[in-house]
Amino acid sequence: MLKKHNVLVPMTKKSFYSRDRNLWHLSHEGDILEDPTNEPKEDMYMMTVDPKDAPNQPEYVKTRIVDELPASLNGKELSPVSLLSKLNEIDGKHELAL
Repeated sequence: MLKKHNVLVPMTKKSFYSRDRNLWHLSHEGDILEDPTNEPKEDMYMMTVDPKDAPNQPEYVKTRIVDELPASLNGKELSPVSLLSKLNEIDGKHELAL
């Protein structure tokens, strides 16, 4: 049914969870994740790195807010969407995500 309507569903026999990704986060649901004692699988690290691969050194960022909106990151003027995307990129290297 979904294929008929060109709706892509990234689910395989190896990946039995659904994902919801937007500018603010990426969530995974289903299968092994329903039991909180299970650790995440490697294929779940899509916005972040595995904690064992994260650097041990901090990375500092400087943001500027104008009229209650993010305006620059580390001195570079960016649109709010671009700024949040860049922060997700930086955070992901450190096993964080917005």
